[in-house]
Amino acid sequence: MRKLTQRRKAWLLRRAQYEVQRRAHRPINVMGARRATALQVFRTARASLPEANLLYDERPGLCVLRPPADLNFEGNYDESLAFLMDIRGRSVGRPILHPKTGKPLRILTDFAALRTISSGAGLVLAAEIDRRRLVTGAKPRSWDEEWDPAVRAYFEQAGLFELLGIQPQLTSTDSPPTSDLQAVRFIRGRSVRGEYGAALRDRLEALCGKTIGPKRTVYEAISEAIANTRHAYPQDVAIWPTKATGSWWAAGTWNSATDVVSLQLYDQGVGIPATLPRSGHWSDIMKMVGLGERLHPERSDDRLIVAALEVGRTSTGEQGRGKGLAEMASWIDKLGNGFLRITSGRGSITYRSDGETSGTSRRAPFCGTLIEWEIGLGG
Repeated sequence: MRKLTQRRKAWLLRRAQYEVQRRAHRPINVMGARRATALQVFRTARASLPEANLLYDERPGLCVLRPPADLNFEGNYDESLAFLMDIRGRSVGRPILHPKTGKPLRILTDFAALRTISSGAGLVLAAEIDRRRLVTGAKPRSWDEEWDPAVRAYFEQAGLFELLGIQPQLTSTDSPPTSDLQAVRFIRGRSVRGEYGAALRDRLEALCGKTIGPKRTVYEAISEAIANTRHAYPQDVAIWPTKATGSWWAAGTWNSATDVVSLQLYDQGVGIPATLPRSGHWSDIMKMVGLGERLHPERSDDRLIVAALEVGRTSTGEQGRGKGLAEMASWIDKLGNGFLRITSGRGSITYRSDGETSGTSRRAPFCGTLIEWEIGLGG
C-alpha cells in the first residue's frame, strides 16, 4: 500500500473538514423530504391491501403481474386498487428478484386473467399505464392474443392501444366484440379550459346518437370537474411518483342494450378530502359533519365529501370545492335519473337523482380522484 505523504494527509484532512462544514450548512431539501413522506404513505397504503398476484416461472426472464378477474372499484375495491398500485410501484421501484435464483426479472403486466372491467377502473388503468410510460420512457408490450375478447374490444374502442403506443396483436375484425358496451377514446389533458367539457359531451352524443341532457348543464358539470383538477396538485404537497403532475384523464361509454351513458374523469392528485381545508366552505363543511375539531377521529373522508356536496348545493356566493361538487350533481338533478359517484381519499360517495347520498369508507386511500356519471337515456 502506498504511504501517504504529509502533503497528501493535509489535503485529505482539509477535504474532510470542508465536507463536514458543507453538510452542516447545507439547506434542507424540503421537497425531497416531502417525496420521501409521500412514498412512505404509498407503501403503507399498499401494505393494507391484498398481496400482488405475481407469477415467476410462467415466462423466462419475466415476472408476470396479473390483475383480478373483476377490475371494479365498487364490487372489488381492495384487489382492484392493489393491482393498480402494483403497476405504479413496480414502474419506478427496484427490479424484482426471482425468489429462488435471485436473478433480476423484467415485469410483464398480463391482462389474460381479466374477465370484466368497469368503465371507471378502465380509465384509472389507462391513466396509470400512461403515467408509467411517461416515467420509464418505455412502451409496454401487448400480449393480447390471450385476452378476453370483450376486454380487448373495450381497450381497442377506448383508444388504449393508441394512447400507449401499443400495436395490438389482434383487432376487432379478427375477434368481433361480444359486448354491447361501446366507448369513446381516452383523453389526457393538462389544461382546465371549459371547451374540453363541450368536446367530451359531443363525443358521447355522437357515440349514442342522442342528447345526454341539457347542453349547458352537461357542459358545466363536465367543465367544473375538469376545472377542479387544478386543486388536485398543490405545490406544497408531494405526490409519489411526481411525473404527470397536473394531468387529468377522461373517458366515456354507451351500453346499447341498456341505453345507459357513462362518463369518467380522473386525476392522480392528493384527493378531495385533502384539499377541502383550503376551500372557502371548510367551516360550513365541518359544521355539517358535526365536528368542530379538524383532526377528530370520526372525520371520515366519505362524510366530508357528502358534506361538501350538500354545502355546495345549499349555499351561495364564493366558489370552492363544495360549489364545484354541486355543479357536478346538477346534471343528475336536471335529468331526473342516474347517479354521480366520487371516489377520493378513503371515501366513496354516490349521489342519486332522488337527492339521496350514500357513502362508503375504505381502509386504503384511493390514488387520486375519480368522478363518474351514469345516465339512463331510455324511456
